Amino acid sequence: MATEGRCGYEQPVITKEDVGAVCCWRPIWETHERCIWHADETGKPRGAFEDHPPERDERLDGAVLRGAFLTDMDWLVGGTLIGADFSDAIIREADLAGADLRRANFRNADARSANFTDANVEDAEFVHTQIQGANFEGALFDRALFQGAHADRYTTFGDRVADETVLKGSGNEFVVAAEQAVWAYKELERLFGENALPEIERQYYLREKDLRRRIAWARSHYARALRLEGARWVTGYGTSPVRVIISSFVLIVVSALLYPFTVGIREPATGTVIAYWSGGPTTMPLGELLSTLFVSLYFSVITFGTLGYGDIQPVGTAARALASIESLLGALLLALLVYVLTRTL
Repeated sequence: MATEGRCGYEQPVITKEDVGAVCCWRPIWETHERCIWHADETGKPRGAFEDHPPERDERLDGAVLRGAFLTDMDWLVGGTLIGADFSDAIIREADLAGADLRRANFRNADARSANFTDANVEDAEFVHTQIQGANFEGALFDRALFQGAHADRYTTFGDRVADETVLKGSGNEFVVAAEQAVWAYKELERLFGENALPEIERQYYLREKDLRRRIAWARSHYARALRLEGARWVTGYGTSPVRVIISSFVLIVVSALLYPFTVGIREPATGTVIAYWSGGPTTMPLGELLSTLFVSLYFSVITFGTLGYGDIQPVGTAARALASIESLLGALLLALLVYVLTRTL
């Protein structure tokens, strides 16, 4: 409530942490009812802010900097401006490091090369904001909205999207922090995707998927966790054709080593059975062993590719079962390879 000559502005503060509200006790600005920070005016002069800078640990929640020209300013470093209005403001190269900017509005602002390192921008709105070259490294931005924002490859967010000490742990606290981080990563994926920066978009996509995998294990959702583990190792969450090729190679080689352990594979034309000797591969002469492995590898390759020339056939239940499994997995891996290549090229 206003007192004569004093601002008296009180911002309703609604955050996930109940920080409470404070009443501004600054002197009013000229003929206005509020101080320079809270007067509901657009394009207030820079000099007026410089003449009344924030004091140490002062809270200026709900500050109105709408349309202000504040390039290269540094008086808000470490300040508290929960719910502040920076819409249409020009804060290019401004230093807002360590500031508490929860629920702040940066709609249509020019924040190019601004410094938001270690700031708290949770629930803040960067709608159609120019943030090319801006530095958000170490900032907390749970539920921050970057809709239509203009970013470039020099816009930096770093790794910290939640309490890092909690993300390194486990249990319920980890799940809560990780889910917040997943939301932030999704938002950053969208931001860099909209700005045609697929490499950076992919980085945050991989971080999001990896956290989802860890959340699944933490919540004992084992089916989902195993599915994500498979996606991680076999396809790099759908981003690595090299991993699909390596997985295919491993399947072919392992199958080739296993076929001679069964009753074997047979060449119908000659009736020759390709199998290890009864004493195992270590009892075979090197030339015979290499010949067996070569034919087995050849059969494994055509089975993987579902080519089926018919010049070699599996013998016995075990060999047929193994061939069936390899054929199915081969078809799946080839389909995954096409999918990943299409997605990444």
